[in-house]
Amino acid sequence: MSNKAAWQKTFKGASLIVEDAPMPTPQPHQIVIKTRAIGINPADAAVQKLGMVYDASKFPIILGFDVAGEVKAVGERVTRFKPGDRVCAFPVDLSPGDYKSQRGAFQLYCVANASLAALVPSNVSFAEAAVFPSCLSTAAYALFMKNAMALSLPPASGKAEPNGNVVVVWGGSSVVGSCAIQMASLAGYEVVATSSERNFEHCRSLGAAQVFDYKSESVVEDVVAACKGKESAGVFVAYYNDESTVTCSHIAGHLGGNAVVGTVLPPELPTPEAVAKDVRITSSKGPFFN
Repeated sequence: MSNKAAWQKTFKGASLIVEDAPMPTPQPHQIVIKTRAIGINPADAAVQKLGMVYDASKFPIILGFDVAGEVKAVGERVTRFKPGDRVCAFPVDLSPGDYKSQRGAFQLYCVANASLAALVPSNVSFAEAAVFPSCLSTAAYALFMKNAMALSLPPASGKAEPNGNVVVVWGGSSVVGSCAIQMASLAGYEVVATSSERNFEHCRSLGAAQVFDYKSESVVEDVVAACKGKESAGVFVAYYNDESTVTCSHIAGHLGGNAVVGTVLPPELPTPEAVAKDVRITSSKGPFFN
């Protein structure tokens, strides 16, 4: 049984309801955002249809992981933002007892922790900015957290010197994969990515040294050959399905080095049974549990 089927067996989904909500008041570390754009994330569908991420027994909740807009109000401890600032944010906190909060992005006004928000430059539209928050955070968690792939962090500015290690990013043209390519490259790693052929140049423009067609029958052999003679820092699967996780586990097993596969797999889901032996599969909590 696939992971998706296992969840569907235990949870049949919940209906979406549109209702009025009160104007939120920020806690000391929070900001209130007037929504200008939201990102429709696959995780939103997973929450609504499968009960993933949240405890479905605690429904109703407000959906929405990605938002961009203008700061309406700030908490007393917030110094990085002021009313009127253009920001994007990850507005959800899944701490115990917070399921019915007003943090979800799918509303006119929402709250977010200031630590999970960023200023949006004037040359970036709200629609463009709304793509990034949860995707960037998820990729960063998988790549750099100690209980995940544990790569070296990129410098605060500029680019690190090449460290001689290679990272494979499977699904490099996805938003999560695009973030991963850039961060791993800035951290000094050589990046080998996969995507559809039409997105090869996109991945190269972000910093991938080599890109291979994930649909090719020889893709595993091609990726392994591209990494031959280099120290592997691991493989990152930038989107979730069982087949990709299994495939990447076999790539990691052939590469040696740090035999780890970073995933966007929610921590509640089991690892697929067919993964290669002696390869560590990590889940990605991302910013979901703080």
